[in-house]
Amino acid sequence: MKVLIFNSLYYPYRIGGAEKSVQLLAETLVLYGNTVTVATLHEGKGIKEELINGVRIVRFPLKNIYWINEKGKKSISKFIWHVIDINNFLMKYIVKRQFEGEEFDIVHTNNLAGFSVSIWTWCKQKRIKIIHTTRDYYLLNPNGTLFCNGENTSPEEFKAYAFSWLKKKKSQKVDAVIGISNYISSLHENHNYFKNAKSYVIYNPIPIIGKPSKVINKRSIVLGFIGRVEKAKGIEYFLDEMIAVKRSIVIKVAGKAEESYMAYLQNKYKCLNVEFLGLVDTEKFFPTLDYTVVPSIWNEPLGRVVIESYAYGIPVLGSCRGGIAEIIRHGETGFLFNIESAGALTTLVETLPDSCCPEYIRLSERANNFSKQFTQENIMNNYVKAYCEVIENTNKIQQN
Repeated sequence: MKVLIFNSLYYPYRIGGAEKSVQLLAETLVLYGNTVTVATLHEGKGIKEELINGVRIVRFPLKNIYWINEKGKKSISKFIWHVIDINNFLMKYIVKRQFEGEEFDIVHTNNLAGFSVSIWTWCKQKRIKIIHTTRDYYLLNPNGTLFCNGENTSPEEFKAYAFSWLKKKKSQKVDAVIGISNYISSLHENHNYFKNAKSYVIYNPIPIIGKPSKVINKRSIVLGFIGRVEKAKGIEYFLDEMIAVKRSIVIKVAGKAEESYMAYLQNKYKCLNVEFLGLVDTEKFFPTLDYTVVPSIWNEPLGRVVIESYAYGIPVLGSCRGGIAEIIRHGETGFLFNIESAGALTTLVETLPDSCCPEYIRLSERANNFSKQFTQENIMNNYVKAYCEVIENTNKIQQN
């Protein structure tokens, strides 16, 4: 099968979990005999091609006034960028010119910031079937997060509507839509996106690791946070709650933060036994933990870190936000808490089983077993099934 995958960024560019998930899918598809081309963006000029682990990568220059997520831009510049990105004709033109004469069985679009939904128009003109995976809230709001000034926002706000109505209209061109959680799938459906598309839910894949080996922490419970170190991810809520914990705990915070914000956190929480580690190797980080804490304030589309933690047999404490609640089995693979309830996480940590007791061992085993449904092979098979159903449906229509 010849598959063309679109994603705004691709290795080595990376912002969050989407880039990792798309790379794992593309490489696994190639491993099982498919021909995969990834169309993505780069900061330079001209179109560049390369081969990474069997995947053909075509990097397009971004035809807009600045690079994706570039910091320090004035409001007027941001406004112009997002107006262009509603339906970027220049991106459609260079994509059309690049792939002129090439045939694909299916086009699989993911994060489209930079490319814009003009790609869907090109697909229809070329008569290629489209599968789209919703990995963020880009189609609902130009900021892609539905989170602003420390609060979750509604897709029905005027600003969101003004930038998104055309995207909603264009979404009717899509043949099948895949949500990475029931939460994100329902959110788009409830706002009348993808009315003509067959709907699926396929969670993100994680790389296969060997039998997890864990460091046994006998003196203190070790709690870990990994990801973007920012307010939306709940880092301050987490650390605030830990100040009141009376039992012995060690906190490890891994991930990138703005320099000034990191300095602020280090100063504010110097009363805690907390290590700020910066970027880390997950294979070395997770085994040192007893529990991973995912205290997101914003409505995470899924919460990939939950699944990654499970793969190492590390139970998760997660907020009941977005798709997180779908992948934590309370009392079985971890524990859920209400982030709006002051003291909820404090109370939970006070009552957690120690890592050397039988209850914890059962939690760890169930978490690891639960992670096995998210292997690259299983997730790829689910995608291939969706691809085939869309292609088969096309053949039936043509025969009739």
